[in-house]
Amino acid sequence: MPVRRLQEVGGGSLSITLPKGWAKRQGLGKGSLVVIEESPTGALTVVPAEPREAVTTISHSPGDVRGTVRKLFAAYLDGYDVIDVVSEGFIPSEDRSVIKRAASALPGLEVLGEEASKISLRCVLDPSLLNPRELMTRLGDLVAGMLRDLSRAMESGGADLAELVAERDDEVDRLYFLLVRLVRKSAMDPSLASKSGLSPAELIDYRVAALLLESAADSLVLLARSYRVFGAPEPELARVSGSAADLVRRCLQALLERDVSSAVEAQSSARSLERELAGYEGPAARSADYLGDVLDRLIDVCDLVSPGAGHQTLT
Repeated sequence: MPVRRLQEVGGGSLSITLPKGWAKRQGLGKGSLVVIEESPTGALTVVPAEPREAVTTISHSPGDVRGTVRKLFAAYLDGYDVIDVVSEGFIPSEDRSVIKRAASALPGLEVLGEEASKISLRCVLDPSLLNPRELMTRLGDLVAGMLRDLSRAMESGGADLAELVAERDDEVDRLYFLLVRLVRKSAMDPSLASKSGLSPAELIDYRVAALLLESAADSLVLLARSYRVFGAPEPELARVSGSAADLVRRCLQALLERDVSSAVEAQSSARSLERELAGYEGPAARSADYLGDVLDRLIDVCDLVSPGAGHQTLT
């Protein structure tokens, strides 16, 4: 086990012994710098001072561009920095357009270079500059905004406004993909988790909460399209939708602050709103069902809330 020079967080350096196999896998040689950091749980982690880019190659088969897109999304979410899409022959222009359009839906992923049989993509976003809490807040703001606009649409019978809500789902998806990528990279790179100040359990909770909010946004898209069918004013549905928008903020705040009491109160409010959705008939019934789905997702977000040190707990 060779000796490696350790760069301490507080400055200065010292020598320590590290496993030879680990050092080789990380591309470290004699005298290489590594950094030691303390995780939120108190554990110490040792990482290379200059982490290597994560690179992967995706094989493309002409005629199966959907399969290539699925693999592209998986590689992005897994945290790869450089993704090469290669084919034994040339990549048809139609397939090339689909692949590049799919890449544009993934935040920070840009075309690095192109050849007849290869497309190189790189994620230019620095994960150390991203904050999971801020991403969760932005995701919640988008979903709450969709609910508020739907409330205005159902108050006035504005079907066109409802359609604008559906178009906003693309931005929800982009934020969701970015958050999932950040969580997975943090799971592979303890230094990222340390910078976020979140424990592994909290990162998992954020990942699940993001999925629930993304699912809620999908239900709102279906609600908007369902409402366009009849477009008549529905003041009661409008009121519930507006109240649900406020609940998004309350549920997320409870999650971010790990406040169990607030989570229980938010769940109680959500269940009260669900009871108000019962009894609808005709075209409005489907809209009420979709709104009920959104409330179910908010209740699920609150289920993720668990107390932590220094946070309020139930008494």
